[in-house]
Amino acid sequence: MTKPYTPKPPRTLAQATTKVQRIAQLDTELALIEATRSKQHADTDKVADDLALPLLEERRRLAADVEPWWVGSGAAELTQGKRRSVLLAGCTIGTKAARAKVEHDFTDDDAAVEAIMGKFWARKSLLKVTHRLDRTAIMAALDSRRAGELGELGFRRSAPADVFFVALAEQPGTVTSAAG
Repeated sequence: MTKPYTPKPPRTLAQATTKVQRIAQLDTELALIEATRSKQHADTDKVADDLALPLLEERRRLAADVEPWWVGSGAAELTQGKRRSVLLAGCTIGTKAARAKVEHDFTDDDAAVEAIMGKFWARKSLLKVTHRLDRTAIMAALDSRRAGELGELGFRRSAPADVFFVALAEQPGTVTSAAG
């Protein structure tokens, strides 16, 4: 069992500087590790995509070739009309009912919503309404004439707390600082 870490605060500016320099070095190394990981993931994804693409295309073509046979005579021959699918050469082949979708004759969904809004019997049962706090708007309203009412409801601005941080400083004039 390992003991919990006990902080060892520096006693001098020189000791603090040494620790912060080490943090900067560690942050730099961690950033390099993450950049390398991302690059290797991207490279691996590219290789996998390059290998998979022709296989996926060949699979799509073969399935397109087999479908007319299945629909025309294959299903009847293999299932005698009793099933929708069978095992064939290590694959399940067949048909299945597609999921029904809602369609409408309106130009877009917004127009369909407007049509439903006009029917009192449909508003609550056929439309979804989602509500969530707009924290930015509430923060602004806490500075407005509604602050008292919001306070009565239980809304308030938290007292900003100081949060300690150590972060690698941007190096002006470098390529990466210009990119950000």
